[in-house]
Amino acid sequence: MSAVWKHFKVSEKEAKTAVCRHCSAELSRGGASAKTYSTSSLIYHLKSKHPEHHAEYEKDTAAATATAAVKRKVAPSPSTPTPSVADFLEKAKKFANDSAKAKGITKRIMEFIALDDQPFSVVEDVGFRRLIDHIEPRYTIPSRRHFSDVCLPEMYNVVSTNVHELLATDIAALSFTTDIWSSDVSPTSMLSLTAQWIDTDFKLQKIVLHSQEFRGSHTAVAISEAFANMFDTWRIDRSKVHAVVSDNARNMAKAMEDSNLKGIRCMAHTIQLAVNEGLLSQRSIADVIAIGRKIVGHFKHSPLAYARLQSIQEQFGMPQKRFQQDVSTRWNSTYYMLESLFAQKRVLATYIADHDLPATFTAYQWVLIENVLSLLAPFEQITKEISSSDASVADVIPLLAALKRLLNKEAETDHGVKTTKSALLEAVSTRFSQADSEPLYCIATVLDPRYKDHYLDVGKKMRTREMIQAELDLGKPLGDGDGQVMHSAGDENSAESKRARTTDEPRTVSLSDMFDEILQENNPFARQRTSSTAQQLDGYLSEVPIPRSNNPLEFWRTNQGRFPDLAQMARRKEASLFPDVVVAQIDPKKLKKKQSVNVSITGCLAAPQGFSPSLKWQQQEVSKFSEIRQSVNKHRQHWKDQFLDDNVVMPKTEDEDGWRRFCLGENVCLDIQLKEDDNVNPGLDYVKTGFPPFLSIVSKLNQSTISAVLEYLIIWFEERDFVPQLTENYLYLDDDPVNHIIGSCAPPVCEVSICRNAHVIM
Repeated sequence: MSAVWKHFKVSEKEAKTAVCRHCSAELSRGGASAKTYSTSSLIYHLKSKHPEHHAEYEKDTAAATATAAVKRKVAPSPSTPTPSVADFLEKAKKFANDSAKAKGITKRIMEFIALDDQPFSVVEDVGFRRLIDHIEPRYTIPSRRHFSDVCLPEMYNVVSTNVHELLATDIAALSFTTDIWSSDVSPTSMLSLTAQWIDTDFKLQKIVLHSQEFRGSHTAVAISEAFANMFDTWRIDRSKVHAVVSDNARNMAKAMEDSNLKGIRCMAHTIQLAVNEGLLSQRSIADVIAIGRKIVGHFKHSPLAYARLQSIQEQFGMPQKRFQQDVSTRWNSTYYMLESLFAQKRVLATYIADHDLPATFTAYQWVLIENVLSLLAPFEQITKEISSSDASVADVIPLLAALKRLLNKEAETDHGVKTTKSALLEAVSTRFSQADSEPLYCIATVLDPRYKDHYLDVGKKMRTREMIQAELDLGKPLGDGDGQVMHSAGDENSAESKRARTTDEPRTVSLSDMFDEILQENNPFARQRTSSTAQQLDGYLSEVPIPRSNNPLEFWRTNQGRFPDLAQMARRKEASLFPDVVVAQIDPKKLKKKQSVNVSITGCLAAPQGFSPSLKWQQQEVSKFSEIRQSVNKHRQHWKDQFLDDNVVMPKTEDEDGWRRFCLGENVCLDIQLKEDDNVNPGLDYVKTGFPPFLSIVSKLNQSTISAVLEYLIIWFEERDFVPQLTENYLYLDDDPVNHIIGSCAPPVCEVSICRNAHVIM
């Protein structure tokens, strides 16, 4: 409120009039409303009529201004210096290139380029330069060549020095990941090397040590030499190299062997091979994937088709999503493609009602997609887990144990994929056959407090325990550390005597040894001695494992006082991580080449008594296979222009029920009970008994139709019990491969799935 109202008051008659307290004069306040009133006329009246009161008014105004300035914690406006012209010129002056401010900004821009993988040309982009000019107009951005030739080497030297200092610290063991990869925008091959270890505070440390251009042939010798150069560059002690994780390439495995390095195969890459071998090689599933790629490609290359799809998605109230394109070298990308297609099943059904697609799924194939997604879901979960930054080699055995147990269980979604499920289980078991017997995997699993020895059988538990105890004893003599010696001076239980017993020198066996041996056999967990390390191991294994979601390193950080020797051993073993930066390269062309087919009879039904072919018969059929192919081609040409009987009406390829009736007959498909008189001459009515695979019929079918028909029959066989009509026509017949070509190629009941592979080469 203005100080002038100390000398005036508002008129009681009219609000726009003020009355002087000293002379009772009425003065207008100006304006037409309260928002436009002013005190100018009042102040002028005080100055002209009451000078002494005007001086009092000015003092009151100055005091109020000073009080307000103190409250704002700023100096009163009369004392604030006015900037000079020189000050404005100084603020507009550009920084010198060697000034601390300019160097600091240049350093931050270089960090931005390095951390965010930006090209050096970003410093020449108009938008970036305008941004910098707005933030700091006095800064001049150097050229891109300055960043590449000056700033980058300086930053590399600083980072390199810090890395050398880190590697020189107390590191128990170093694990590495490596791979040869190529850029999407350049044909240049690169060799990368990352290092990871656990520090003394049980925190995981990871560094990308090296990435260099790898020219020439990728031979094992060249890779081994590159490893040696990289280790020498970073002055890495070979004795601290715990393991090197890589893909399954033979040249990489040979390079590890030549370099005397412990190699670990990438689990994600091995799963890729197992899925390709056990699942994606199945003809029916390969056909589904091929159709899916055609559908996705259609919408990817046609903006009009995608716009129509979006409209349908809006009608259904579904989020607008594009279909996922798969990559042949990443099995999980195929999983995501099928998942995206299945999620848009209703949308696609509506789309094809009004528009064309290059290919469509049948009802059976939609069911197959759903079951395949259910079958692959655990593989996708495992791939995510082992691709995380904290996955370690200790996860291998537990994950495989859980996966195998899941594949061995029957599920409602097994319809149509039982053979595929068995093939996947066989592929996983074959690819990871050595995992649970490899000491590194076993020890790492036991030292992981989430798993311990619960995922090993009794024999492997004992061997792993002995390996851990031996390593602990060799690293720390018995009784050292706690001052307690639990054996007499005459016992041969010291670490030195243990090392002596583990040599190849012969040792005289006494009668006393036999007593100990018998006791050990009857109590395999009994210890001949009680050392501090043995007590640690017993105490650790006796406790309940921690939840899988917990961090094992946090456990060892907290409990290293209770288990000091085990904690240090865990620092070495748990450092073997699976790479989250290594890219596994798979050549899909190699997977498409003709290969020998390995067939497993695991989980299959045994052939009925009297129907199992002899080994001699099987060998004869294999030797005749080349002749069979030639016969097929000859008969195809012969029957190409021939007409079938009127009663031979073959269904369309996608008619699953029609083909079952055609091949097996109405009696089997409709479960019609035959009378004795109906069996007098059943071959005359093929509509009821089913058409045999005569060459006149088979020669009219193309490869895709034959594969589809066999798939329909396989599903039928899996869903129903064995009946004689099935073996009479489509499993195996007589020894004449020319008259009954399908029967000649097909195996017994337990191997019916091989029919698809047998006909691929026809």
